[in-house]
Parts: sequence; structure tokens; C-alpha cells
Amino acid sequence: MERFRFSPGAGDVLALAGRRGYVHLVDWSSSGVSRGGQVIGEVKMNVAVKGIAWQRDGRELLTLGEDSEVYVWDVGTRKCVDRWRDEGGFGSCALESSNDGNWTAVGCVPLLLLWSTP
Repeated sequence: MERFRFSPGAGDVLALAGRRGYVHLVDWSSSGVSRGGQVIGEVKMNVAVKGIAWQRDGRELLTLGEDSEVYVWDVGTRKCVDRWRDEGGFGSCALESSNDGNWTAVGCVPLLLLWSTP
């Protein structure tokens, strides 16, 4: 439960990364929290989730996989509407998007090469 993100605006939906590529969508409105935060849906990637971001005023959810691939989900239908790879991404671990969906940033850990000479 180390990767999660509240939907923009009122924060009524919590996207929470689970195991094996699952992202659970939890009702975080006042009625949902009083019931313990009821799971209202989920989406599934092919690899482990490394980042989560919302865009289009909460209508789309972006998820970043350990393979540097970004999935774009329509939250209403729970369907993947686009998918693209961060070319040159290695160790991608952070994802951020502008609320209007015009900008997306993927962050990664710099590659550190160590070698010894004989």
C-alpha cells in the first residue's frame, strides 16, 4: 500500500496499487469511508505498479509499470484506452500528469554503472 493517489477535486476515489499489477478503486466519499472504504472497481496491468496519476478531472487514470509502460484507463468503463512506453526509461518509479491531460512526466532512477579495470 505504498502507491496510492486520491482523485482530483473532492478526492472521492482512491486509486491504490495492489499486487500483481492490480489497482483498486476505493470509494472515499463520506458514505464510502463510513463503510470502511468500499472497493468499487479495479484495473489490471501486466506488471507491477510503480506509479499512479489522475487526469482529465478524474475521468482518466494513468498507471506506470515496472517495464516503463504507461497505461491510460477510462475510469467509468475500467478499460485501457491507450498504452505507451517511456522510451529509454530504466527503473521508472514516478508518474505525474497535469489535470487537463496535456502533460505527463515519468521519472526514473538514474542508471549507475560500476566496473573495474584489471
